[in-house]
Amino acid sequence: MDENVDDVLEATLQNEPLVDSEDNNEDYGTLEVLPKYEYPEWYNDKTHSFYKQTICRLQKLYNLNVETAKHYEKLNYYIFGPSITLTTLCSIAGFLSTADVMTDDAKTGFGLTVGILSVLSTAMQSVAGTCQYKSRGEAFRLSADKYEQILTRLRFEVNMPNEKDFMENLEKEILEVQNKNTYFPPEKISSKYNVNETNC
Repeated sequence: MDENVDDVLEATLQNEPLVDSEDNNEDYGTLEVLPKYEYPEWYNDKTHSFYKQTICRLQKLYNLNVETAKHYEKLNYYIFGPSITLTTLCSIAGFLSTADVMTDDAKTGFGLTVGILSVLSTAMQSVAGTCQYKSRGEAFRLSADKYEQILTRLRFEVNMPNEKDFMENLEKEILEVQNKNTYFPPEKISSKYNVNETNC
């Protein structure tokens, strides 16, 4: 077995075709060298530099949208979580206010509790509906998904360009994503990702 290993190593170093010791008629040969990839004539240094800068900008937009989506989803949870809890307590207090085992004073107290909790729950749901945190989070999450798809296509195009009008289609796709999302990210997040700067 050691002799076969030595034969393989020696043949590899000498760049000779490998021969199986059991079957001398089968030649494996050396791997063929692949031809060098030729870039299209329309793909020049300026196009390559623009694609690289666009990848950097899209990566920032993707990160901005992901962080903004998480921010709004967290705010939505902070409102709907207590609202659901208040609704549950309101239902429990409403049941206890009608129970026969309770005294009249206890029933009156649970009745007042139901009214107060109902008002608080309704107020929190109104705030959530006005702020639209859920829809904002979904909009930024969809935008992040679109930017990720565009980034994937752009990385393939940088490595092996084959679409001459890719730049025009790329511009349309980016503008379409921006037009669909009409919400603005919070200032603390947008200032963190300056998408106009090409420095990554």
